Amino acid sequence: MSNYSGKYGSIHDFIEQHKLEEKAKQLFGEGWEAENDIEQIQQLVGEGFNVQAIEPTTEREKRIDDYIIVNKRA
Repeated sequence: MSNYSGKYGSIHDFIEQHKLEEKAKQLFGEGWEAENDIEQIQQLVGEGFNVQAIEPTTEREKRIDDYIIVNKRA
C-alpha cells in the first residue's frame, strides 16, 4: 500500500504528486472534473487513510495553500 500521507492544495495536486492520473480516470471517468476534493481523494486512497480539510483558526492558517491533510489510519 502506498503512503499518501501529507498536505495537498487540491485533488489535482494530490493526483500529480502520486501519479494517479489513470486511477482517477478509472474511478471518476474520462474527462472528470473536481467536484469535492476531500471526497474524491478519500475515494482514491480508500479506507486506510483519513482525509480532512484544515479549518483555519488563525490568520496564518487562512493563507495556507495546502489545506487538505491525508493521514494513514492506525
